Amino acid sequence: MLILLGAVVLAAKTGALKRIPETLKTVKKMLTPLGIRNNNPGNIRFNVANNWIGQTGEESGYAKFSDVAHGVRAAGKLLRNYQDRYGLDTISALIQRWAPQSENPTAEYIANIARWMGARADLPINLGHDAALESMLAGIFRQENGTQPNGHDWISGEEIRKGVALI
Repeated sequence: MLILLGAVVLAAKTGALKRIPETLKTVKKMLTPLGIRNNNPGNIRFNVANNWIGQTGEESGYAKFSDVAHGVRAAGKLLRNYQDRYGLDTISALIQRWAPQSENPTAEYIANIARWMGARADLPINLGHDAALESMLAGIFRQENGTQPNGHDWISGEEIRKGVALI
C-alpha cells in the first residue's frame, strides 16, 4: 500500500496524472481501426477528384468523413457504380475491384464476404436492391475493420441502412 501511495505522490509531482486523459485517448486511437476513426468503414482511398458528400479530408491516404452515414454512402455508391458502369455483378468480380490482389488477400476476402452474405461468390447479385447492398457492405466493413473486442461489428445494421438511404 505504501508503494502505491508513493507512486501516486510521484505521479502528482511530475504531472503524470494530468496526462492520463491524453494517454487514454492515444490508447483508444491505437485500438480503433483507421476506417472507424475516419468514419470510412470501407477504407476508401482519398482521391482529390472524388469530392464525396460529407468528406472532410484524409488520413494516411484514406478519405475521412464527417459521420459514419456519409462513409457508408460513399462505399455504397462505389459498389453500385462498379455494377452499373463496369458490369461487375458477382461478389468475386466486385471484391476483385474493391480489394485488388496487389493490396489484399483477395481470395480470402471474397470467401469471407460470400460466407457472411450466405451467397455464392460466382453468382450474380443485384446491388440495386438495398438489402443486397447492405449485406455486402456489412461484410466489407467487417473484413476491413475486424470486430470490436466484444465481438460485435463496428458498424451496426441501422448505421448501414442510414448510409444507404442517402444514396
